[in-house]
Amino acid sequence: MTLNIISKDNVNLLNDHLFKALFRSVETRDLVASFLSKITNIDFDQLKNADFQGGEISKKNIHEK
Repeated sequence: MTLNIISKDNVNLLNDHLFKALFRSVETRDLVASFLSKITNIDFDQLKNADFQGGEISKKNIHEK
């Protein structure tokens, strides 16, 4: 087994790839459902079993990031 140690100084929490990996991952579904439940007051079980589609905001022109 390989142990990967990541220093908090090496992780950019604003990184879009990190955010998507965390919030779209099957492994973190309980964590995400718990987080969303607490800030939205939506039932945890409903969020845990939800099927989230997409997540990208549509762009109005080709030059938007």
